[in-house]
Amino acid sequence: MNNSQLTLPSIYNYMSHLLGSKNSLVPAFQLSAGRHAVSLIFGVPTIKRGKASYVLNTIQSLIQGTSAEEKNDCIIVVFIAEIEDKIFVKSLIEDLKERFDKEIRSGLIEVVVPPKEFYPDLNNLPKDITFHDPPLRVKWRTKQNLDFSYLMMYAQQRARFYVQLEDDLIATPGYVSTIRTFALQQTENRWMMLEFSSLGFIGKLFRTSDLPTIVEFFLMFHKDKPVDWLLDHILWVKVCNPDKDQAHCNREKAQLRIRFKPSLFQHIGRESSLPGKKQNLIDKDFKKAPLFQAHLNPKGSAITTINVYQTHTIDRAYTGQSFFWGHTPHKGDVVRFKFEDGILLEHFRINTGNVEHPGDIFSNASVELLTTENKLQREKLFRETPASDVEAQKNFVKDEFLLTDYVRVGKFVNGLADGAVPSTIGKVSEILIRVNDHTGQNWVIISEIHIVAKT
Repeated sequence: MNNSQLTLPSIYNYMSHLLGSKNSLVPAFQLSAGRHAVSLIFGVPTIKRGKASYVLNTIQSLIQGTSAEEKNDCIIVVFIAEIEDKIFVKSLIEDLKERFDKEIRSGLIEVVVPPKEFYPDLNNLPKDITFHDPPLRVKWRTKQNLDFSYLMMYAQQRARFYVQLEDDLIATPGYVSTIRTFALQQTENRWMMLEFSSLGFIGKLFRTSDLPTIVEFFLMFHKDKPVDWLLDHILWVKVCNPDKDQAHCNREKAQLRIRFKPSLFQHIGRESSLPGKKQNLIDKDFKKAPLFQAHLNPKGSAITTINVYQTHTIDRAYTGQSFFWGHTPHKGDVVRFKFEDGILLEHFRINTGNVEHPGDIFSNASVELLTTENKLQREKLFRETPASDVEAQKNFVKDEFLLTDYVRVGKFVNGLADGAVPSTIGKVSEILIRVNDHTGQNWVIISEIHIVAKT
């Protein structure tokens, strides 16, 4: 038996009409500077709506929410999926070129229009026997599944992660760094989808290496169910055991779809892309102003003697998943960032307080370094195992090393410590924040931790 006797599965098995046109997979229009090998590519599908259009304001919000560095590490694809109204398509392309010329030329924004031949006869679809939806809704959801599939195929080889958006939203400033950091921190998890919004198909991130599997699943069942159901079914197929109950299935699926809070995108559209449908969806977890700034810090551990509030732990703050929020700190309290093998440091930036609690800051605290040399010398002379009770553990965290073992390199001014590390320091095993005094009863929030190692 040779390879010629095998029939390999392909897109044509689910979309046989594509065989009738040589241009059925080639974009009808493409505006691209050819940017590739970035961290994130965002897909923004849009079509003509009856009375309202949100896409230009959505793109404006996405651009305004990014720094210069972030702009260089992402692509925003505007996918004009309108296949009936050519005048609308031409007009929107001109509006995008006029309003975002600089961003298009730089490669940040791309504009793509799919070929009409990619779509089957949407007026001749099978009758819905699952949801009993009317023909108009079946047509709408079927085309939407195909829109997402084409857009994902277009984006697959351009970036490490793909983020699905919609054309009627606003974004939290700094969303690119927050998403990138959170995704890169998930190395130990078996996730398939990260969620940066609780609504619909907004803010759903996938590895681009997973997109072929997702697209094939969408195409296989594009006429049968809406996209949110298909997404859930992919997860069910991967991890759910028919011999277990629904609660077990839900726990398993939760390992594959990880939710980030607060939401980074807010839905603003009131008129759905489905004709006649109104929607007043609001993401209650959205914060217009970011409560913290995430960064990808060197591998390390974080501990503190400050009592933590709820789930706002120091380790989650260090890994860019949240901010640290602690009860009133006291003189002698410490926050320690420990690097097991020692690293060469270039810069540190630690910011406290946020827009909702601007007074929760360090008013009198210093930043100190424990060099790897001092750590090894101290461990040779004295090594103590911490006791089991809470207070003894706190004392150990405070006093594991002597004050003289640390080198002071900065202090907090108006809640911020920002400074360069002298090149003479050598390898560092720990960065320590020491509370020298604390007046008042305010708590403390660490909203940004950015530790830069030398490359």
